[in-house]
Amino acid sequence: MDERQARNRHMLISLTRLSGAVLIIFGMIALSGRIDLDRTYAWVMVIVGMADFFFVPLVLYRRWRTPKS
Repeated sequence: MDERQARNRHMLISLTRLSGAVLIIFGMIALSGRIDLDRTYAWVMVIVGMADFFFVPLVLYRRWRTPKS
């Protein structure tokens, strides 16, 4: 794997975590009542954000793992 591909993969994993964190934050703001959004949608945002933050990067790590010799 060349350096450019490794950099792009790292950037994608970082952006995935960032988007998950943003979803969690907006979901929590909506749950607090500061944003006029149905609570169901707010909970969906929080749950999807948590999955995006914790589990999707692990899937990408495993998929792109260097194969054992």
